[in-house]
Amino acid sequence: MGLSKMQMSIMLSDREWKGFLLSGDDGIFQNYHGKRLTKDDRKEGDIPLLTAGEQRQGVAEFVSNLSMEVFEDFISIDMFGNSFYHKHKCCGDDNIYFFINDDLSEYVKLFITNSIGYQKDKYSYGKQFRQKNADSSKILLPVNPNNSDEPDYDLMEQYIKSIIGRKVEFYKQYTKTMLSKLEYKEIQKLEEMEWDGFEVGKLFKFQTGKSKGLNHLEKTINGINYLGATNRNNGVLCQVKNNEEMIQKGNCIAFIRNGEGSMGYAVYKSEDFIATSDITAGYADFLNRHIGLFITTVSDKIRGKYNFGYKRSDTRLKKEKLLLPVNDKGELDYEFMEQYMKNLEYKKIKLYLDFLENQNR
Repeated sequence: MGLSKMQMSIMLSDREWKGFLLSGDDGIFQNYHGKRLTKDDRKEGDIPLLTAGEQRQGVAEFVSNLSMEVFEDFISIDMFGNSFYHKHKCCGDDNIYFFINDDLSEYVKLFITNSIGYQKDKYSYGKQFRQKNADSSKILLPVNPNNSDEPDYDLMEQYIKSIIGRKVEFYKQYTKTMLSKLEYKEIQKLEEMEWDGFEVGKLFKFQTGKSKGLNHLEKTINGINYLGATNRNNGVLCQVKNNEEMIQKGNCIAFIRNGEGSMGYAVYKSEDFIATSDITAGYADFLNRHIGLFITTVSDKIRGKYNFGYKRSDTRLKKEKLLLPVNDKGELDYEFMEQYMKNLEYKKIKLYLDFLENQNR
């Protein structure tokens, strides 16, 4: 699909670039401003609501408010300069600006979204992206060699198609490799299994996180994962430089004892990490990735019992009871848990691979 990586790189670097007005009569897009919608006024529905933020492409929740104008196939920019391309229908609050041009392909819009992203550092709480910026901002784009007053939309489209093509081929090979490592086996259904309660403190040996906060560590790229009070990104807040005294071994379950919105969750960690004191890591000889994922899923079912008036202390964590499958002897059925998760992973990967294969048909 498209040109080779080397060819595309030469074309981008050799092509003339200049600033083009993002929006307005002489710009690439027409822009529209979102409408204020407070949390109290939001009605649950199936339309994605965009608001300011980097997570989930800016989607805060799903609503059904008829007063909100809905757009599709557009680029959004929020008050902090975060930009995303949205193929499907969305609405947005007053922190969102919509950029519409139905004549441009999704590949061109993806290219332009990336170009917009290079200006993100200009914006913050003190200097927000607002209507004047939507009307006057310029972005750097390659110039059409036949008309210097126009961006080279064809180049942008072919470049993005080339990147997507390489990514698809990479993921195909990756999923095939993953499937080759998994063996699907017929096992009993969950509802056919016998279950029993097990105290967490009798299943695991515990080690509390050793970090007192990020102020004592140095953030870096490609460092060791730093775990905090969040269940997002598998508990990883950022990466920091190695500190041998604080490193904890992987192949454990990280129980989140404190943190708004995350207290009571658990995540399986395969890699070594540094964690805050809000995390208690549980270790056991029987543990591996598949068993760990099974147990964390069960563990998360009881998180509703905790709040800021009733925190997950070490004592309460140890007394938690998890309902888990047992074998004919009444013992914890490790083999079933492991194979159940392997089967689930196999089916998901196979579904993903079939989707990728069908994209080229």
